[in-house]
Amino acid sequence: MAASAAGAVVRTTFAFDAWTTAAVRDEILRVCQGGRVQEVIQPDEHTVACEVYAQRRRHYLVLSAHPQWARVHFVPHKPRRGLSVPSPLLLLLRKWVRGARLDTVDQAPFERVLTLTFDHPEEGVSYLVAEIMGRHSNLLLLGPDRHILHAVKVVGPDRNPIRTTRPGDPYRPPPPQDKMPPLEVTVKHLRTWLAETVAHHPVWRVLVAHVAGISPLMAREITYRALGDPLTVAGDVDSRGARQLHEVLGLFLHMLGSGAWEPTVVREGKDVLAFAPYPLTHLGTPERVSSISEAVTLWLESQGQTDPYAGQRQRVRQLLSEARARVQAQVDGLERELAEAHTAETWKRMADWLLTYAHQIPSGATEVTLDTDTGPLQVPLDPQLTPVENAQRYYRRYQKARRALTELPSRLEDARATLRFLDQLETDLNLAQNAAEIGEVEDALIRLGLVRRDRKRVPPPPARPLTFTTPEGYTVLVGRSARLNDEITFRRAAPEDLWFHARNVPGAHVVLRSGGHPVSEETKRRVAALAAYYSAARDDAAVDVQVARVRDVRRHPSGKPGQVLLRREEVLRVPPQPWEESPETE
Repeated sequence: MAASAAGAVVRTTFAFDAWTTAAVRDEILRVCQGGRVQEVIQPDEHTVACEVYAQRRRHYLVLSAHPQWARVHFVPHKPRRGLSVPSPLLLLLRKWVRGARLDTVDQAPFERVLTLTFDHPEEGVSYLVAEIMGRHSNLLLLGPDRHILHAVKVVGPDRNPIRTTRPGDPYRPPPPQDKMPPLEVTVKHLRTWLAETVAHHPVWRVLVAHVAGISPLMAREITYRALGDPLTVAGDVDSRGARQLHEVLGLFLHMLGSGAWEPTVVREGKDVLAFAPYPLTHLGTPERVSSISEAVTLWLESQGQTDPYAGQRQRVRQLLSEARARVQAQVDGLERELAEAHTAETWKRMADWLLTYAHQIPSGATEVTLDTDTGPLQVPLDPQLTPVENAQRYYRRYQKARRALTELPSRLEDARATLRFLDQLETDLNLAQNAAEIGEVEDALIRLGLVRRDRKRVPPPPARPLTFTTPEGYTVLVGRSARLNDEITFRRAAPEDLWFHARNVPGAHVVLRSGGHPVSEETKRRVAALAAYYSAARDDAAVDVQVARVRDVRRHPSGKPGQVLLRREEVLRVPPQPWEESPETE
């Protein structure tokens, strides 16, 4: 939400509209036309990234069919590979596009569809089509005959009988919008649409409903420039207002035709509320940026969507989710078994009284009510068995339940400990800052037997703890993974060193290697704040942090790496804070 220049409150969203698409097309042509594609990678299942060498520089072009953030733009750093096994689309892109020259980029008129044409020295011409259409977005690789080689989203006739995207199908562009092209809109059209609209209906909605290529964000900007309020309603617009709307629409069309882009973002504090290839005056004070790609990147960064390891992290997060579901199902099953086992005495009582009345129970009965010393007892029976055989069956259930009562509690506690360990791994994944640390989570799942080892997976080099130095010259070690937590606590730390961990939440073990020497209260609180920062509670205002001598920390009986018990501790309540100096990795 943002306050407009007219004082109204306007909701903003990711607006990659036809004008933004055109600005991106012009940027690609200016920066990379004629350049050679040196590498193609797939950071995640929705996204393709190309490294293009042009004008003596490497440029990184991202094309994404993400259902919420579909886009095409340049990014400042090389994206990371995310998929451990290349997808069929990626294999074909490496064949047709890697090593090819980017000839041109075309945009369907007033549509969010870009077609990049590549010419490979051996394979010939191919086309990469980016359809930026929200949850219907797609990326498609076409051969020289414009038949589909593969796509991010393969759609068959069972899902869309009119337009399929299967390999081998001829490519059909998305159906055009049932709206008027902006070039054909006249003042008369605007007056008619406004007159036919309910009086309290916002003008910007009228523009979106009738004019092709205009997004809600752009429609509000046009309304604000023409009428002074982005939320002006149709009933308040006269003939003069319709002419002003037409004049402002003409300015936007001139921008589209001339390529005179002015990319901007609008901020609220540090957050980027919106971006566009033109000044967004209705949201406040627009901030000029160097390119539309920079504007898109700034918005995504503000939303936490620029993780260079997003693909790898997403894949491991899915493995973690599947493992958690299996362990939770195991816990639920064990709890049910334990609940049933607590009825063991009832089964023995049924067996005893069945034997007592065996000679009185008719054969073939499915149930019998027996008069016992504590009142009537209903006993279900298997009609295929004799009363004695039914009694023996209940005795067997009783014996099984008795055994379960001795075995199940430890199995249940072990399964619950595994769930807690998965909580720790989830925190490790959220805090991971590189491929090695993300790989630590996957390796932990493999060691637990919850994930099958992929023979094609090349494990990253092992992660190392972060290290900092206190003003007194002591070293601080931060684990940031279950394995590293175990390593720094039980292998690297001395008995008199200080150990820190956020209380009752998953997080990193932090060791202050003081060797028992005096540590100032300021340093202790600073290290405690660091432990709070590297925990699942890092966004809280204040966090309770456990502080103990390493000699008072022992491994948890579950045997899971990083899970511990404390003999004694003190608790410091501190706000989570990163270390002021940059960390080092050993």
